[in-house]
Formats: sequence, structure tokens, C-alpha cells
Amino acid sequence: MMVNPSVDEVMNARNIESKYSLVIITAKRARDIQETGVTYTSCDSEKPVSVALNEIYENKVTFRNKEDAKPITDFLVFKDEATEE
Repeated sequence: MMVNPSVDEVMNARNIESKYSLVIITAKRARDIQETGVTYTSCDSEKPVSVALNEIYENKVTFRNKEDAKPITDFLVFKDEATEE
């Protein structure tokens, strides 16, 4: 099954340099979707990973490294303030 948008499209659109980083960010957001049920986009799939990838691609969520944290696994994912109303 083909993922849409593709991993490469998401990486290019959001300037993510490493597939590993994208996997970590997507997994953290998917876990949050699964726990809360809150999504910021509509998607053909109801699977949390697909929805998370779409949110990242559509710039509905933002992410950054935690302050003072060096490991790539220390990403924070949160709703983009620009989409809040």
C-alpha cells in the first residue's frame, strides 16, 4: 500500500533532514492522536500514523527539539498556534 503523501514529500515540504526524525515525530503525534482522538486534518485513512503524517505535511502541527536536549528522540510535537481560533 502506498502512503500518501510520501515520506519524501513530507521531508521536503517540512525541511526534515532525516527519515529517522520524521519517524519519531510521526510516532509521537500518532500516539497522541490514539490517546486523545483529537485530529487537525481529515484523511482517507483513520489510522493514527496516516493522520499524523498528513498533519505534519499540511503544517497543522509543529515540532522542535526540546531545549537542552541533544538526542533526536527528544522532539516535542504540538498544535500549530496559527491554526488555533
